[in-house]
Amino acid sequence: GFLELHPAHMGWLTLLVGLTLTAALVASLNLILRRRETLERLVVERTRDLRASEEQLRAQTAELEREKWRLQSAIEGTNAGSWEWNVQTGETVFNERWAEIIGYTLSELSPISIETWARFTHPKDLEASGELLSKHFAGESVYYECEARMKHKDGRWVWVFDCGKVFSWTEDGKPLLMYGTHQDVTERKLAEMALADAALL
Repeated sequence: GFLELHPAHMGWLTLLVGLTLTAALVASLNLILRRRETLERLVVERTRDLRASEEQLRAQTAELEREKWRLQSAIEGTNAGSWEWNVQTGETVFNERWAEIIGYTLSELSPISIETWARFTHPKDLEASGELLSKHFAGESVYYECEARMKHKDGRWVWVFDCGKVFSWTEDGKPLLMYGTHQDVTERKLAEMALADAALL
């Protein structure tokens, strides 16, 4: 019949089927090997990229640490108080000198927030400060600069020169992190007022 094969042909058929299966197996193995090589290459490239990113991150971190050290040295060299302000949350960080200018320690002022500044600042100067901050936030001034009176622990007013700048912004363009310094300028302000009074005589 049609489906019957001569016994002599069975060996050839078996060989043909075997060769076909072998070819399919070889093709599958080649595909697997190529995929494995591609995967290994991607892993190597990814590992190299990660190492490069880690090295770049370490370099950036080291540069930030150096910049922080230079800034801290400059602040200590000028005997200035320093402040960091999250404009959106009100979270604020002062150094010890900031508190010392008005006769306190940081622990005496805790908990610290932007309200700490508002609590000790003369109302008129606080209003002027707000206006100057608004101008800085609007891009009308490169730096925020304000001379303000602050209430000292002993009851007198001391003058500070408050200077700062926004260094980061939210995605929708609002001020986020602002850094600045306080310098005690009381002696200069008292001398200026004395000269102004003398001129009136």
